[in-house]
Amino acid sequence: MKFNYSYPELQSEMSVLENTFDIVRLVDPFICRTIKISKADGAMTLAPDKPCYSVWEKRQQCVNCISARAMKAKSACTKFEYMQEHIYQIFCRYILLEDRELILELVTDITDSVLNGEEAPEEIENEFLFLNDKMVTDPVTLAYHPHYIDEHLINAAAHSGRNEEAFHLALININNLEDIRRELGELACKGVLRAVADAARKMLADTGEGSFLARFDDSSFFLATGCISHEELQNRLLELVRQASCLPVLFHGKPVSPRLSAGFLTCPPGKYHIFRECGTQSSAEELTFPAPDEYLQAGTILKDIRELLEQARHQPSGIAGRVL
Repeated sequence: MKFNYSYPELQSEMSVLENTFDIVRLVDPFICRTIKISKADGAMTLAPDKPCYSVWEKRQQCVNCISARAMKAKSACTKFEYMQEHIYQIFCRYILLEDRELILELVTDITDSVLNGEEAPEEIENEFLFLNDKMVTDPVTLAYHPHYIDEHLINAAAHSGRNEEAFHLALININNLEDIRRELGELACKGVLRAVADAARKMLADTGEGSFLARFDDSSFFLATGCISHEELQNRLLELVRQASCLPVLFHGKPVSPRLSAGFLTCPPGKYHIFRECGTQSSAEELTFPAPDEYLQAGTILKDIRELLEQARHQPSGIAGRVL
């Protein structure tokens, strides 16, 4: 499959695809914007346009964002969406346009070939919501899969920065999970993981759009949130760590007590450039973009959080945090 295009080649292919698909567009999933291309005097300009999710009547990045997944995997992905009693199939292809990474998104209405007129619209919509959520959710904890972090964190951080809200990242670790597994088995581990996830999710109840909880690895959860202060998040994490032994986990009638630690970073209002997620604003109409290896996935900030988590394991409070 071809993925490296010159500007004329991409123009030609898109014009052909428009005869088959209802929507043919270019998307940058890291800023969740469609991209308009123009060329004058030999210079190509890429300008961000509308939010890519607005076509689905959503207010934020899709939960099952296959554009971000295709970008990360440098491959192709597909999914289905339901809107206004229509079913759409979406294809996303990773492409290079003269060395700029983009996603070519193709959308087609498949309603007539799928529906027979007997299904209730609400039932169909709920089924598609369930399927898209299942693609990104861990069935044990109901937290998001680890890949959700790469696919959503950049846009969440950028959104927080543009709205001048503090943005926080945290790792919450179950220190004695291996002991529980060795002594009581995998089923007890699953109960502990679910209880910790439920308690951590409760912390996010009032933290606004863009906040999320995801599995980071076998024993850790990743938390991203805004709308509260550094001190408030610290208090909530302290409470979670202190109350961990009281979580409602029973195995064979006996309580199982997890021990937690947490490391967290706060990016203050207006500091979202720390995340290096979408370049700098050069004018009202145009953004400049960093090279792909400058994206947050490069791991600089995640490494800092892991180091704070290691510090937290050796502190009486069980948490360690700092402000960038």
